Formats: sequence, structure tokens, C-alpha cells
Amino acid sequence: MDRDKLKAALENGYVEWQRHALERIIERGISRKAVKENIMPTNLAIDEKLLNEALKVSGHKTKKNTVNEALKEFIQRRKQKDILSLFGKD
Repeated sequence: MDRDKLKAALENGYVEWQRHALERIIERGISRKAVKENIMPTNLAIDEKLLNEALKVSGHKTKKNTVNEALKEFIQRRKQKDILSLFGKD
């Protein structure tokens, strides 16, 4: 879909989440697949030794999958910690 078609779609009353996704495509040149799957292209300076160890420990073949799993585990542990603090345990 070219930029003109995307702009026309925005003007033709797409619902808010569709408008937001189309605006992201236009502004950042992100592929439709990336927007649909809620992928955020980014550049991060990550400790190479930590990442390589995480790759080995996780068994994942890609850095992307390794980092995504690590983020999910981090979030899960923080939520568990918050729940424990409700019961007076740190």
C-alpha cells in the first residue's frame, strides 16, 4: 500500500486503532506486518556477554526470541514480587 492510499484510508473513517497503526506505517515506514504483530523496531546497546549467555541458557536460536522471553520472565517475576509484598513478604 503506498502512502497516498494510506492517507486516503485515514481520511475515510478508520476506527482509532486502525488510524494509529496506519499513522505509524506512514510516519516510520514500518511494514504492515510489524504493526499488526505489535513489533517495535529498535536499537539497543546490550551487554554482548549477557546476551550470549542468555542465548545459550534459553536455547533460542535468535536474539529477538531470547530478549522477548527474558522480558516476559522479568515482568512475571516483578508481578510475583508485587503479589508477595501484599502479604508482607519481600
